[in-house]
Order: sequence, then C-alpha cells, then structure tokens
Amino acid sequence: TYTLNRYARDSEGGGDLISLMKDLQPRLSATVRQMNDVRQTVTSGDFDLLFQPIVDLWTNVVHHFECLVRFKGNDNKSPYETVAFAEDVGMVGMLDMALLDRAIKTMRTPVANTESLRFAVNLSGRSLSDPAVVRRLREILAGTGDLRKRLVFEMTESAEIHDLKAVNEVIQGIRKLGHEVCLDDFGAG
Repeated sequence: TYTLNRYARDSEGGGDLISLMKDLQPRLSATVRQMNDVRQTVTSGDFDLLFQPIVDLWTNVVHHFECLVRFKGNDNKSPYETVAFAEDVGMVGMLDMALLDRAIKTMRTPVANTESLRFAVNLSGRSLSDPAVVRRLREILAGTGDLRKRLVFEMTESAEIHDLKAVNEVIQGIRKLGHEVCLDDFGAG
C-alpha cells in the first residue's frame, strides 16, 4: 500500500497511477464489451453473408463470388472495423471459421450447388498464424472434397504476418487440397 500510495502521489514522469487507472478502466470495459459482442455474434450466427461478384477484367466473366460478412444489428458499423478489432484482440480465427462454415453450407444448398459457381472466403493472416485455427481449418477442409475447385480462399492483408514460412506452409497445404488461394485487395493494407 505504501508503494502504491507513494506512486499515486508522484506526478513526475507523466502522471499518477490513480489517474491512469481512472482513464484505463472505461477503455478496458469497452474492449471487453466489444469482445463479448464479437463472441456472441459468432456463436449465435447473427451475421449474413453477401456475395460480391469478382469479374475477370480480360473476359468480363465472373471468376467467383466473394463472401462478405454483414453483422446484424450493427447498422452504422463497418464490417471492416469489427474484423480489424477481432484481429487486434486475437478473435479473428473464430470469426473466419464461422464464416467458412456458413459459406460451405451455402455452397451445398440447391441454389448454389452448381459446378460453375465458385465462392471465396477471406482468411486473415492472423488466423493462419494460429495453430488452433489451422487445426480447425484442416478439419473443415477434410470434409470438403466435393467443393474442391469451387471453394476459393482470399488472404486479407489487414494484419501483419510474423511467421511467413508457417503461413506459407498452410497456404500450400490448402492449394494441395485443390483450393485456389488469392490475395484480397492487394495493396490496400
């Protein structure tokens, strides 16, 4: 207590501990609240996928449809903000796998289960850097033999990848299973 009180009274070096804690507590509470919102959204499936056509500029033919997430109830919030937050707090793998599951279910519906329709799911570099997420991805892909050549992955560049060798091994494994891997919005991040 003496040390804490002495530090709390010492305003040299940028402020005191009590002021710091008063400022930090609301920020931590907001972050925890936002993390809980992301977790709840993912576990409840309270999101939609929209399908944006990606067109080959040389042929004007749709190459594939990119699966874009839209969160229900977030009227004014950009999906990018939520995804970037999930990357920052280590939750993006959970989100990526939920979107992949939803995309696979969509691809197997009568409307989308056509050989000519290809769909791309975004994967964060952070997801592919997480061994638990990579294990889950491999489990999912083990059951998608019927979707090879139709299920495409787009690597996002919104988060920095620290272990390029390990992520490249995952990407090459995805390719060996017959799935194309592309870069999403190259140059934007």
